[in-house]
Formats: sequence, structure tokens, C-alpha cells
Amino acid sequence: MRDLFINLVGGEKEGIAISEAVSQYDLFDVTVEELMQIEGVGRVKAERIFNAINLGKYAIAHKEDKYIIRSPRRCS
Repeated sequence: MRDLFINLVGGEKEGIAISEAVSQYDLFDVTVEELMQIEGVGRVKAERIFNAINLGKYAIAHKEDKYIIRSPRRCS
């Protein structure tokens, strides 16, 4: 998780601090406004973090929705 925040906010020192601050929240229910309460997080960073969390939730929810196409004939 820490590496995700480092990449999202663009710096290791800042990413670690934000990661530790965000750990106070239930990430599945956090809002952009709550993220903006963290020192050093403005609207853009909050939206990046929020969208990354939602992308993760989507990936988890649709983990079983994988289709494997083994040949072109099976596509039709």
C-alpha cells in the first residue's frame, strides 16, 4: 500500500506520510473530502487516491469475471 501512495503523490517522503495518515480511515468508505483533510493532500491528490481505491475495489469485485479465449472459433 505504501508503494501505491508513493507513486500516486510523486515522492517517497510525502507518500509515506500520506500512507500513514490514510491508514486511519476505512479505505472502502473514504471520501475525497476526508482525504483532503490530510496535510499535504489537495483535491488532485485526493482524487488520485480515491480513484486508485475505487479501481482496486472494482478489480476485487470483478476478479471472477475472466474469460479465456483459446481460439478464434470460440469467440463467435
